[in-house]
Amino acid sequence: MKKTISIHLMGVNFLVEETAYELIEQYLKRLKDSFQHSSDQKEICEDVELRIAELASEKVTDKKHVVTFSEMKEILDTLGDPEDFEGSANPSDKKQDQSDFKAKRRLYRDTENKTIAGVCS
Repeated sequence: MKKTISIHLMGVNFLVEETAYELIEQYLKRLKDSFQHSSDQKEICEDVELRIAELASEKVTDKKHVVTFSEMKEILDTLGDPEDFEGSANPSDKKQDQSDFKAKRRLYRDTENKTIAGVCS
């Protein structure tokens, strides 16, 4: 016998095993932590929570009302690790990546359409 908990994911009610609830709770906490410096943190977390609700609703049928731990683990594995999400990196890392890109850019003279030694082409 396992305990179940009634939860709401984006307004949809689900019965989940207690261990599955703990898994969701940890996942959403890691998600918030990885986007703590982003101005879109709330929107991103809501979108991910909505996707979890969509995938969990596929697991529920007329005869089966509870989302199990293994099903929830499968759902979260499908979504991926929050630390791997694009844009969750530290903002200072992004600035350095952009400056590296600019440093590699080179300018060349256009020898075909030269006006004032190819500078004004």
